[in-house]
Amino acid sequence: MDNDDFRRGKPSNHKVFGEANAVLAGDALLTFAPQLIIEKSTGLSDTQILRIIHEYTKFAGAYGLIAGQVVDIESEGGKLVKSPEETLDFIHLNKTAVLFRLAVRMGAIAADADDKTIDEFDNFAKKFGLAFQIYDDIMDEISSFEEMGKTLGKDKASGKLTYVSLYGLEEAKNKFNYLIKECYDIIEKYESKIFTEILEKLESRIAGQEF
Repeated sequence: MDNDDFRRGKPSNHKVFGEANAVLAGDALLTFAPQLIIEKSTGLSDTQILRIIHEYTKFAGAYGLIAGQVVDIESEGGKLVKSPEETLDFIHLNKTAVLFRLAVRMGAIAADADDKTIDEFDNFAKKFGLAFQIYDDIMDEISSFEEMGKTLGKDKASGKLTYVSLYGLEEAKNKFNYLIKECYDIIEKYESKIFTEILEKLESRIAGQEF
């Protein structure tokens, strides 16, 4: 979507195989996911599988990920329908946080968690997703190609609305740290090693940067 030549240090799909095949690859992955859910979800009830597929189509669909991506593209160059603050929140929640929410909600449903637990992990994923997108906005400004594996500075060059462009680097860092702390507070009682390690890794990357 950002027409970058690289992703994770390697040439982007559309640069290697062309735009048509890149679009088809995206379509294939979107439809392949529910197929795998149905085929590989052994040990889950039909109700759980149906609920997981519903979560997938809702969060990855027209009113989730796709809506966030559309607004992200449309906002380049200052083309905003709502205020910059409202637009940015919508983009971050729907383009990025929604995928983290989907992942933890599907896992919680598969684990047969109650609704209260699902909601707590959903809240964690929402805050983590926002923190991750702010992290990405910051790194686009101050990091290197070797570290990020993609062309940097494209957001600023294209006039894209980001947390850094709207609030500045220092405020972006403060918001990132605040969200990470909230994430720790939410999962503390679960003593989740994997989530703690993820938070620590992301936190250390920002802490090691010079502003």
